[in-house]
Amino acid sequence: MYNLEGLTLKFKVNRILNDKEKEHHLLQNERLRSKPLYHSRIIRMNSTYLECVDKFFYNKGIISAGIIAVTVLGLIPMMYLSLLVLMEGFGEYFVLFLILLLIMFGLLFIAVKFILRKECFAYTHYPILFNRKTRKVHVFRQNGTVMTEDWDKLYFTLTRCKQSLFDWEVRGHRMAADGETVLETFGLPYADILVRGTNSTTWSFWEYVRRYMEEPDELPALADQIKDALDITHKKERFWDGFSCLTKEGDAIMNILFLPITLIYALGRWIANITSKIPRWSAEIEAQCQIEPDDPYLRDAKYFATIKHQATGKSWDPYH
Repeated sequence: MYNLEGLTLKFKVNRILNDKEKEHHLLQNERLRSKPLYHSRIIRMNSTYLECVDKFFYNKGIISAGIIAVTVLGLIPMMYLSLLVLMEGFGEYFVLFLILLLIMFGLLFIAVKFILRKECFAYTHYPILFNRKTRKVHVFRQNGTVMTEDWDKLYFTLTRCKQSLFDWEVRGHRMAADGETVLETFGLPYADILVRGTNSTTWSFWEYVRRYMEEPDELPALADQIKDALDITHKKERFWDGFSCLTKEGDAIMNILFLPITLIYALGRWIANITSKIPRWSAEIEAQCQIEPDDPYLRDAKYFATIKHQATGKSWDPYH
């Protein structure tokens, strides 16, 4: 299910915590029975920090793809009417042609100004950085600024997604001094159906982050779980990278059945990415995220590229 709440529909802030949020409060120092899983949402992990993508990353491109599809469908009757106008002259069809032309340009203007800019001409992603040494959480905002808050002061809770009947996600709230007023909200990068007794990805990703921040002895196990990392820190996705991202977690048969739709989706994702900027952390935050060269828990795209290249037996160092 496409979950864009917080992007197309803003989170409600400057409000008091509701009863559901208090009921589903997730404590930083409380273990869940769910097994911690990373679910391919991680950009970089090491002994100092864990960086993951935002909740919108895997849905990026859906708005652009929708506008592309609507535009193409709108062009078909416009082309037909254009032919009629050329063939029949400036008759009855010409007025209809002008009306539809004005409507189409009006809708495109609204789509580009108020909707498309949610994805295009923005940022390729909005990373979330958990620094276990400083115990700070840094969240890249949609306007390019960064929210920084103490890990222990954030209020995490399970919340049902408004744009889905069944999906739940973990949200973090930056709270006012009274401990009751929500000042700012962000979502962790997964939403899933919560069924008692199952290993929901929503719970297990939260548990992965929680153990990383709270339980140093878990670092070896958490690092060993990671089998790949997103290569988006210094470069943008290519078209086929985005296509792979969209089909990676899907069923093979469903991917084949929905191939035409997926290709349009991938095109929208590619356009959204090439028109957007890569987010950059400030020098101050980068200074707080220094790691040792031989960090045993370093896992990022370059690390996995090195492992893959070493299998060929050739000498290569991607860090230089």
